[in-house]
Amino acid sequence: MRLSSDLQRRTYQHRESGQAQQSIDGCIRKHESLLQSCTAISSAGCAGSTACIYSAKTKSYTSYGSPGTGNFTTDESGNVSLTYSSGFRKSVVRLVCDMSQRQNPDFRVISVSSISLVMEMRYICACGGQCLPPPVVCNAVDDCSCKLSQGLGTVDLHALDSSVAPLRTRVLDQSGSWNTYYYNPCSNFSVAGSLGNCENVAACQIDSANRDYSLGLQRTVQFHVSQLSEEHALSLVYSSGTDGRQVNVLLQCNPSLSMAKLDFVQENPAKTYNFVLEGKEACPRNGTQTSHSRRRVKTLD
Repeated sequence: MRLSSDLQRRTYQHRESGQAQQSIDGCIRKHESLLQSCTAISSAGCAGSTACIYSAKTKSYTSYGSPGTGNFTTDESGNVSLTYSSGFRKSVVRLVCDMSQRQNPDFRVISVSSISLVMEMRYICACGGQCLPPPVVCNAVDDCSCKLSQGLGTVDLHALDSSVAPLRTRVLDQSGSWNTYYYNPCSNFSVAGSLGNCENVAACQIDSANRDYSLGLQRTVQFHVSQLSEEHALSLVYSSGTDGRQVNVLLQCNPSLSMAKLDFVQENPAKTYNFVLEGKEACPRNGTQTSHSRRRVKTLD
């Protein structure tokens, strides 16, 4: 998942010479770095534009900018403007830092011609470092599925659920001993022949001496989303294991993988066991974000 578009749309009524009434539908990205263009307007007539004018006199819409054409410029005084284009027309939005405009941007039309639309946006998000995008969260649906915020879809691991055949990986540790790890993302499981700690768990470890350790319980699962540069990582975290052990399972979306695989990464810090679960089941589904969005779920490669 990558950076989201946190948008605000505003309609401004403007009268020119007491005759023509025009609506300016401006769409400006709300992010402190101001590096992305905004989503297209969806309302009739202005659909597909980032800024447009409706003339009551001619009953027509005119586009003054298209998504993907946004360009940021800074003048000699350090003032920042955002320019969009649509054919030979363009719109210029002058960004004015205004700490008092915290809820909604204040749009003002400066000038309008047949080829140019100039607006001013006063907003806290035009102040460097003051406006952060909303955090992405994954709200639990049940023990092995969660719904991502901002229309990013749902992650559902039910297809991997098997209390009789949990996911397994075998790892040779630094001492030369083999450790076997088991994990099931939905329901409790027990490992036959274990000494008691691997009963009704979400994850467990059995070492070469057949000693077993619970790494976490299903009822403790939490869905964590952390930011990695411009992307986000979704992990399932389980706790209440033997002697305070816990496990972090980082999801890695791979739609081309026919069978999911579990890889042990490391024990770090002590008694915290880190895994990567890779497969198509780790991919978000049924997202509602438009195709322009650059935010997506992605885990460590």
